[in-house]
Amino acid sequence: AFTEPEVSIARYNAKFNSASLTDCAGNEFIFTPEDIHQSAIYGWDFGDGTYSNAKVGSHTYTRSGNFVVSLVLKDVKTNKTLSASTLDVVVNPTPMANFAWEKSNEIIPTVNFINLTEDAQTWAWDIKGMKTSTDNQFEYTFRKKGTYMVELTAENEFGCQTTIQKPIVIENDYNL
Repeated sequence: AFTEPEVSIARYNAKFNSASLTDCAGNEFIFTPEDIHQSAIYGWDFGDGTYSNAKVGSHTYTRSGNFVVSLVLKDVKTNKTLSASTLDVVVNPTPMANFAWEKSNEIIPTVNFINLTEDAQTWAWDIKGMKTSTDNQFEYTFRKKGTYMVELTAENEFGCQTTIQKPIVIENDYNL
């Protein structure tokens, strides 16, 4: 007696995961499928109006919010949906670091640094190689003329940070 051989129908699994389900705007999320199927079309929807057909999804969110990421596996020949899965991600806001500065006196080159950052809780100032501070605002007296790079890093309650650098030009030496 002749029997038909059993045909193995591939089981498609669209389940996927991410190393982090919560991160900061501007950071990359990597979405890794549990199984990679060479005979399937991958369709990622990152929940913010962007899409990809890569086997492993990666996306950088530019704004904060809660997003539903979905993966749909489709048949290469018929475009029929074989499997689908979703995952919720939370994208926290990143503060926009910014500052201004003003000289407090024409003769003494003391500069007041004014923090313009909103929605941050901690700050780290750095006048490269000269002074650091964690104060919200501070002042510094420059003794030598030159151009100095000043950096401000701001961090919010979610641990999201951003950094800005600006040059400060001091036109005269100052010696007591």
